[in-house]
Amino acid sequence: MKVIAEKKAIMGFIYLIAAVVCLVITILSIEYPESDSNNYKGAAIVLLSIPLILALYLSFKCFSLPKELITLNENNELVLPDDVVIKVSDIVKVTFKRARARGRHYKYGTLKIQTLNNTYKVSFVRDVETVSQAILTLKNNELDFMKEGF
Repeated sequence: MKVIAEKKAIMGFIYLIAAVVCLVITILSIEYPESDSNNYKGAAIVLLSIPLILALYLSFKCFSLPKELITLNENNELVLPDDVVIKVSDIVKVTFKRARARGRHYKYGTLKIQTLNNTYKVSFVRDVETVSQAILTLKNNELDFMKEGF
């Protein structure tokens, strides 16, 4: 099987570090000696637990994905996470969205593969633009092969 896309693994660690920082800030804000007001402690717990839960969710989501996100099997089919198999001939459209923060665009991102029946979304794809071009090249080669066969 040929690897088409790999996971950007560092993002899981970044989200995990963000979760630890949120947890430390939450504990420090609750234990701060000047904050005797229960309203302040309740607001601190609620407002700081939201980013903590989000960071833990994104970290778990990133770590639960396999290292090889998209592979090409012997039958010229794409294999996505959770053993989703897509025939290259069924692909209608491939789009990507690069990750960005503070006006800076990164090379990893999210890939959307639209087929005749469904739309599949794969997150944390390393070098997402190159992967999109590779899938479109596979699709075009499949179409050329089918035209030559007739």
